[in-house]
Amino acid sequence: MQVAPNGKSVWVAPAGMHSSKTNYLIVIDPNSGTIKERVLLGKDLHVAHVVLDDQSKNAFVTAGETNEVIQVDATTYQVVRNLI
Repeated sequence: MQVAPNGKSVWVAPAGMHSSKTNYLIVIDPNSGTIKERVLLGKDLHVAHVVLDDQSKNAFVTAGETNEVIQVDATTYQVVRNLI
């Protein structure tokens, strides 16, 4: 879990716990406690950590199963690229 440096969101990369093992990045509004966005990352990735850059423009999620870091645009909530 990571609070954005600008304090406007909380980012969570939960491990897939249901049968499909689909992995999402969850963005939460810290003021209301509601989910702002669910970003589909993929299946069977075993996501573990999320960090944001110092300007809260990009989130980076580690995927242990594929040895990747997934970059997500923190404004559009779109996957930008997978870094190996």
